[in-house]
Amino acid sequence: MRAVFLVVLAAGCGFKVGGTVEPDSGGHDAPPGDVAFDAPADQAIDDAPRSWWDPAWAHRRRITIDSGMLAGDVTDFPVLVRIPAASLAGNIQSDCDDLRFIEADDVTPVAMELDTCGAGSGADTTVWIKRTLVQAASPHRLWLYYSAGGNDVSNGAAVFGSGGAGYESVHHMGVTADVTGNGHGLSAQGGPTATAGQISQASNFDGVDDYYSLSNGDSDFDFTTTMSASAWVKVGAFTDQWQAILAKGDNAWRMHRGDTTNGVGFGTTSSSVHDDLNGSTNVNDGAWHHVAIVMDGAKKYLYVDGIEDEQRAYTLTLQANSRGVRIGMNQDASPNRFWEGQIDEVRISAVARSAAWISAEQLTGVSSTFVTIGDDEPF
Repeated sequence: MRAVFLVVLAAGCGFKVGGTVEPDSGGHDAPPGDVAFDAPADQAIDDAPRSWWDPAWAHRRRITIDSGMLAGDVTDFPVLVRIPAASLAGNIQSDCDDLRFIEADDVTPVAMELDTCGAGSGADTTVWIKRTLVQAASPHRLWLYYSAGGNDVSNGAAVFGSGGAGYESVHHMGVTADVTGNGHGLSAQGGPTATAGQISQASNFDGVDDYYSLSNGDSDFDFTTTMSASAWVKVGAFTDQWQAILAKGDNAWRMHRGDTTNGVGFGTTSSSVHDDLNGSTNVNDGAWHHVAIVMDGAKKYLYVDGIEDEQRAYTLTLQANSRGVRIGMNQDASPNRFWEGQIDEVRISAVARSAAWISAEQLTGVSSTFVTIGDDEPF
């Protein structure tokens, strides 16, 4: 029966049996990296007769996303898939280039970006995939295929950039690149050190002279009436007033310690008038916290751990300046309000993210049940 099945696939679906070339959405062999990422809406994997995306990929697992855990619908949202090392042991390339996420239709590739590859190290493998999730349509399912001689199809821009969620800049903190493809790479100053993060690898800042500057296009971050920014932070005790997490200076916008409080603040400047919204949730407890700021043209918001912490009306236009964005420092301040603690997964956008989106960012970083991985199914 297996021989018959292979013939049907090869003749009817455009598969290259035993090879490493993958079919595109039209059923033709696609050149490496030229993969269609138009994903259909939520769909179920039912008990219909089993089909297979490509027999060259000898193993697969069912991925289930519990959309019912969301606070609302999200479109083109980056979902974190954390794959335990034991799940892929002995059946994956050392560089993880053979990982493929395929829609429930067994045909359509899913946009993905490889964050960390744990193959051979005993560590988890972390991958971001682009998903449109409907809260009422839970569960949402797709496939993870592996075990083949595949080429690298990791594409951060398709998940986070103009082809995905539309961030201006995204930094996993384990690498210096801006994974959106917008070219805002990190340049280390002082000497932030690598440490284990909430997602994968984070950076540790000493509070003295450690920070990152973002390159190539400071004007790209001159937002006017809408913006969002988020990060994971870990701090044991604050040591300085207004310590900066992420800032374009005192004359534009900044996310920082709220004055001398134990919470997070969202500072903005419009027509030389400073406005500081300070949160009420303590984050100086030595644990990881997801923090986010949002401005939508009518209000400004602070979120901690996916929950709205504070808000107030704000209809002014943000002031532009010639300053670059800094992670862990505010270059307009004297002293520079260096961050002492750890920072992971920094994201900046000109878009005002919804409360559901911010909640989902936090959820995908902490929940062990939001995304689950099924048993191995060999071909």
